[in-house]
Amino acid sequence: MRDGNETRGYAGAPEGRATGGKDGRLRLQGWRRHRRIVILRRRLERSLALTQHDDAGQLRLSFAEIDDGREVWEYAVLVT
Repeated sequence: MRDGNETRGYAGAPEGRATGGKDGRLRLQGWRRHRRIVILRRRLERSLALTQHDDAGQLRLSFAEIDDGREVWEYAVLVT
């Protein structure tokens, strides 16, 4: 972030859910004004299915399990 940009904590997580985030203002080069940004994260607590294309273009499906004691987070960034 460039100078003058700021973020603050987000406390809007539903009780009992491992969710968090930050919001603030951001102004990138070429933008005439600051924009509001919201960065959210959510802890994933279940197994995941992953997709990937190999060199021949064939779709591959893989599975990942999250062990106890490990944390995996999903992130989303919104710019308004």
